[in-house]
Formats: sequence, C-alpha cells, structure tokens
Amino acid sequence: MNPSLLTELGFGTKHFLVLLFVIGFFLFQSLFAWLAATLGSRRTRSSRELGVREQSVALVPKADLARSESSPAKEQSVNVLVCLLPEDLCGRVATYCGFQGVGTLSGCCKKTQSQMWDSREVWMALAASADVATSYTPRTTGREACDVFRRAAFRTDLSRLRSLSTSGRSQPVLEEAAHVACGLLPGDLSLSDLTDFIQIGLRSLGAHDPESSAANKAAERLLRASRRCMELFTEEQLEHLEYAYKSVHQLHALMLSSMKDSYEGLLEQSMWTDPPDRDLTGPPDMADDPELKALLELYDDDDDCS
Repeated sequence: MNPSLLTELGFGTKHFLVLLFVIGFFLFQSLFAWLAATLGSRRTRSSRELGVREQSVALVPKADLARSESSPAKEQSVNVLVCLLPEDLCGRVATYCGFQGVGTLSGCCKKTQSQMWDSREVWMALAASADVATSYTPRTTGREACDVFRRAAFRTDLSRLRSLSTSGRSQPVLEEAAHVACGLLPGDLSLSDLTDFIQIGLRSLGAHDPESSAANKAAERLLRASRRCMELFTEEQLEHLEYAYKSVHQLHALMLSSMKDSYEGLLEQSMWTDPPDRDLTGPPDMADDPELKALLELYDDDDDCS
C-alpha cells in the first residue's frame, strides 16, 4: 500500500474524531440547558400549586377535611366488603334486620341494592324467618320474590280481613285494614276487591272508639297508608275514609260538650231551687209540715165539739 495514502487516511480520521468531539460538546451543552429550563419551570409550577392547595386546606375546617379524606376510603372498603358477601350470608343479615332494614340497606348504593333488594335468597330467608307461606320457583327473580313476599306478608288477598269483618269487632278489623293498606301497590287488587276493602275500612273507621289510643293509632295508620300512593285509591274513596274518621271524632266531641252543659245546668238548678230566706244549714221548720197542720186542725175540731 502507498505510504502517502496511509498518511492521508490517518489525517482524515483525526479530523473526523475532532469534528465529532466538537459537535458532541455543543449537543451536550444544549441538552443540559434544555433540561435545566424544563426542570425549573416544573418546580415553579409545583410550588404554585402547593401554595394554592395549602390556602384551600387552610380555609376548609379540619373536620370536613378529615371526613372528605376518610369517606372515600371507608366507602370503598364497605363496598368491597359487601360485594364479597355470598347470598346465603346476605339472607342471614336480612333475617336479623327485617324487611325495613333491607330497604334501608338497599338505599345506600347500587351495590347493596343488587346484593340485598334484588337477591332471591334474601326474600326467601325473610319469608322463612317470618313464617310466611310463600312459594318460589327456580326461575323466580329477585324482584318477583320481593313481590311474592310483600303480598304474603301484608295479606293483600284480603282473606283475613274478610274473616275478621264478620266477627263484629271493629278494633281487629281496623288494625288488619291498616296493615293491608301499608303493603298495597297499584295492581294488587281487582275492582271488586278494592270496593270490598273500602267498605270494610269505612265500617271499621265509623265504629272505632275515639277514646282508645290504639284505635286512633290504627285509624291514622290506615289513612296515611291510603294517602301514600295516589294511584291506589281515587280522591272520592280517600274523602269517604277521612269523612268516616272525622265524623266519629266530631260526634264524640259534640256529645262531650252537651253532657258538660247539661251537668252544669243540673248543678245550677240544684243550687237555686230552695228559697233564699231558708237556712239550709239549720233544722227544717216543723210548722211547714202538712201532716202536722192536718193533725192540729183535727185537734181544734175536737175542742169545739166538747
């Protein structure tokens, strides 16, 4: 190989390495400058956000801050716990809290609603614990099981109400009518059954004792349950029920008022029947006795004859 060619190749390699070193130096310098500017802007932004957060935290009370920090964690832990409960355990919980407790738990969130209210096992367990005669099929859903339990627990078939109405005792009939009304929903009763329920309710309301606290409580419960659903009864039926309740109490108040007035009149009459000049505390005057007057007249007649 030619030595001059080797010299030229060596010289070109040295110049190439020097050129690469210079280019790398300037590249690293510009890279360091860009990193420094980027990190500085991020630090400035984070310090500003930290200052705003500290100001907002200072304005919020400590109790609200602790509640807002702890509530998501607690809610998440409760949801995770409930989601892990099997159906038989949910049924056991339902037997201890009752159907009202099941409704309260189901209103907490959608997960508890799907686990409690929409669970077939929950309503089967409630029916077994309350000794309610129900029948379920393997294809029965949770909502269908809930309707079956409701109709059986509140006796919406009116069988017990009709049997009690023949006994003639108004108090048990009124309590049963209030219990049935609490569980009724639109579509549970036919038109004939609804007419029978209104008639039995009117008779029981018109015959209840207004002085009995239990009867008044049952009557008010019946009226509240009837008014809770506007699609269940008509306005005319509700007016008839309320009129039957109010008429009994108005008649009772009128009788009490008339008895009070008559009693006060008797007291006044007994105080003012005797003459005012007579001493009621002293002994009666014997000269005013008619028998004594007749005896004296006979004695005077005997003296004249002699």
